Amino acid sequence: MNPRHPDRENSRAVLIGVGAYQHHDRLPHIPAVDNNIDDLHQLLTASGGTFDPERCQAVTDPANTDEIGQILEAAAVARDTLLIYYTGHGLLDSSGHLHLALPGTHPDRTRFTALPITVLRDSILDSPATTRILILDCCFSGRAFDALSDGPDVILGQADVAGTYTITSSARNETSYAPPGQPNTAFTAALLASAITTPGLTLDELYVDIEHHLHRNGHPPPQRRSVNNAGRLVLFPRTPAPGTVEVLERTFDQQRRVLGPAHAHTLDTGDNLARAYSAAGRVADSVELYEVTLDQRRRVLGPTHPHTLDTGDNLARAYSAAGRVADSVELYETTLDQRRRALGPEHPDTLTTGHNLAVAYREMGRVTDAIELYEKTLERGRRVFGLDHPDTMTTRDGLAGAYSAAGRVADAIDVFEETLADRRRVLGAAHKDTLETSVHLAVAYREAGRFRDAIELFEQTLSDRERVFGPGDPGFLNANDHLAVAYRQAGRVAEAIALFERTLSDRERVFGLDDPVTLNTSHHLAVAYRQAGRVADAIGLFESTLDRRRRVLGPTHPGTAATGDELAEAHRAARKLAEVFALLEKALNPLEEGLGSDHPTVAQFRDFLDAFPGPMAGDVGADKRGIPSGRAGEGTTAISHRSASEWLRGLWRGV
Repeated sequence: MNPRHPDRENSRAVLIGVGAYQHHDRLPHIPAVDNNIDDLHQLLTASGGTFDPERCQAVTDPANTDEIGQILEAAAVARDTLLIYYTGHGLLDSSGHLHLALPGTHPDRTRFTALPITVLRDSILDSPATTRILILDCCFSGRAFDALSDGPDVILGQADVAGTYTITSSARNETSYAPPGQPNTAFTAALLASAITTPGLTLDELYVDIEHHLHRNGHPPPQRRSVNNAGRLVLFPRTPAPGTVEVLERTFDQQRRVLGPAHAHTLDTGDNLARAYSAAGRVADSVELYEVTLDQRRRVLGPTHPHTLDTGDNLARAYSAAGRVADSVELYETTLDQRRRALGPEHPDTLTTGHNLAVAYREMGRVTDAIELYEKTLERGRRVFGLDHPDTMTTRDGLAGAYSAAGRVADAIDVFEETLADRRRVLGAAHKDTLETSVHLAVAYREAGRFRDAIELFEQTLSDRERVFGPGDPGFLNANDHLAVAYRQAGRVAEAIALFERTLSDRERVFGLDDPVTLNTSHHLAVAYRQAGRVADAIGLFESTLDRRRRVLGPTHPGTAATGDELAEAHRAARKLAEVFALLEKALNPLEEGLGSDHPTVAQFRDFLDAFPGPMAGDVGADKRGIPSGRAGEGTTAISHRSASEWLRGLWRGV
């Protein structure tokens, strides 16, 4: 099934938090509730989030049930997605029915002073929304499934409310946790961490990630019930907005002050914040924080503790993103050796690090080592997971990429085609992994010179990706880049430039000017400008890209070096153009003297000169006649030294 994204205009959310209680001798205050509400509201309403701020109503410590009723009534207009979230104490009445505590709730009079779960149930049942989500962070919250069922005899999990998804922080008879000194309750902290560090998850995927976070911190698992494909909805944005990073930063600072920098919770948040920095393109910040976290975990937990090895794997990936490929390889090799000794060669975590090291080998140019490790990891992955497991197919995809890098393009195409067919069969044609392999196969077709096949597959993949994930999706923009390169290599330079320019504009708007992938698009657009004869435009864009790559990636990053090389080539092209222009100007006078200034051939020659692209020697911005540089890219054909000479010879032959 394809992921589904809510329609902001027709979606509503209600966030209810109760952390202060009049009878706090019986119901302790929960200070983390305020942070739960604030952080979740900020995440849901951030730029690109699921809900508009005015359509996401939050109330903390409501005076009475009327106040809750008002915001529930306002949310009843939702037609697409309805989210109801509660955080606070959960209580049971004498019949074992769940009630949600309010500020004035007395534990001995629960039925008369608390909010029955049936109030939220009725809001869910009566809503016309396509997808209705209930998230409860309170003790005994698993009993909500009883309320959502047709009656007491219905087996748990068989609630037939169409299009509902319920996540609870605890089972029927379990308590939920608000660890002392923590800014959030345990469950909501896991929810926020999953949403921020792994954006774009469907509800089903989000639940699994929350469960993983809770398990790592020693908390009981959450519970869920899903009906009628509600689990394919994406609740949180695909790219973390600055505000979501700020949530983790605030949590991290508070934990360092209250718990200390070496506390397990502080280190977990540090690891999550570093991952969020990486997702937001803040590569240097990510590396710095991962290094601090890894050092602390080595000292506190030991070098072979699973959490230490997780951070080592993450730091190695961040090194690679920062262009420090040698450091990445060294750390991956260390982590892989430790995981093999501690966990065994066929443990899933060992196989993950083996795959990641193979990726780093390929990035470093050690293609033979990459292929050998990919093949070994693939063989073990097939034994452990099976051929159709997502991790196995990811390694197959990586192996095909390594074959391509080694010049074994035919082998790469064979493996890519097999992997694509299997991913379509197992995951579906619109799954993000399927679409990634589709792009990789199209790239291999392009490298094999099969431009028609490449362009056709790129265009189909782009259509699918935009339909499923939207035009701002990073994968959609990446595929745009690849298609534009295919256009350029196929000689369709004008189409390449138009697509590069549109993609660059989208990337700058969504990710910013300094995002590493934005800089890749900027580099490719400059190459296309140069190929079109728009040398001044190319030089200007190469210079700005080089400046940003030096600042963001560092002067030794391969991307920085590539842009520097292309800039030098563009300057050489500019000098050649100056020579060609001088040759053409010298040819004009003999033509005028021999044929007369009004002769059609002379007029044609003047038009040729007027269309000639800049820049000229000594003037990067315009040619000697003051003609703006780059006119050849605006509907005329780019002129090279060779094409100009051939044109002149043909012209003289016709005189």
